[in-house]
Amino acid sequence: RIITGIDELPISVSLRVYPNPFSETLQISMQGAALRFYIVLYDAVGRSLKSFERKVETYVSWQEHLDFTQQSPGIYTLLVTKPGGTWTKTYKVIKQ
Repeated sequence: RIITGIDELPISVSLRVYPNPFSETLQISMQGAALRFYIVLYDAVGRSLKSFERKVETYVSWQEHLDFTQQSPGIYTLLVTKPGGTWTKTYKVIKQ
């Protein structure tokens, strides 16, 4: 999948990825309008490690914990995308 345009998150959506740096667990939280989105985690050489889709049905707060206990320390990229590529948000996260 190639994303040709990158837009910021809609004003109605608040997205946080924390703590950064982290040791074992990374938390993703989103608050805002109902929407569907994809999350993909890449390692430093661009291999996809995890990928999943979430759908938030109503205006709510959503959160998920990603377990990194099996991953080596290093820099990872977390990509959050709305289907159709209408917006994408990229985070660099560091596992200590």
